[in-house]
Amino acid sequence: MKQWGIRKDLYWCPNCNIPLRVERCHKCGGKAIRLRITEPGDARPAFNGDREFMREAFKNEFNDEKLMSELGIDNEIVLLNRTPHYDDMKEVIVGGVIVGRLYFDPYLLKWRWRLSKFSAIKAAERGLIKVFRTDKVKPLEVVGTGQGIEGEQALVTDRSGNPKALAILRRGRFRIQLIFKDKTLREPFKAKAGIKDVIKGNEEYLRTLVSRSIAHIAIISSKVGLPVLLSYSGGKDSLLSLHLTLNA
Repeated sequence: MKQWGIRKDLYWCPNCNIPLRVERCHKCGGKAIRLRITEPGDARPAFNGDREFMREAFKNEFNDEKLMSELGIDNEIVLLNRTPHYDDMKEVIVGGVIVGRLYFDPYLLKWRWRLSKFSAIKAAERGLIKVFRTDKVKPLEVVGTGQGIEGEQALVTDRSGNPKALAILRRGRFRIQLIFKDKTLREPFKAKAGIKDVIKGNEEYLRTLVSRSIAHIAIISSKVGLPVLLSYSGGKDSLLSLHLTLNA
């Protein structure tokens, strides 16, 4: 299997309910848990425009926005992590849990929502999706039929009601698309947090990056021995480059 040359780990502090790039939270001093997200792990905060896309996706998928609030997507701290797909798809992380995936369907020209184990259970409890029961699940196995739109989702459970897999409707048949590997179900952390808390929790990590960057610029500049020329466009990347260069 091909691996990314550069991969970034992502952690979540259960005390402060904030994402971290290192295992130790600078804000509370506690140990964070490592999240299992799709590589390379280049997650970013969700902005207002992203939330509007998600709201549109919930309307298109379930004709219901209430599930969005129930999953905590209205919270201030929501991360998006890009994943491989034939179009745009991002994992949505809330409270240290992947609550689903936002993706664009180029055939329907609409934003849609792919359920995770956590959100599939919530959707089933609200009666938004079908539930099929079988004790044994196999990839691409047919578990039922339907007349909905292509890509309609259904939860697959065993006879005892334990969630086992996610099925997708293709050509009138629900086939198992995703088998849930984790036997336990963790709820998102609920503590209130804002962007300032995220910055505080990652302060030591950020200061280390700044120090290394300034040192690198200073070393290269001294070796070359020529005037430093910086291309500044006014965007966030060039502004950061200017700030680091002026402090080198």
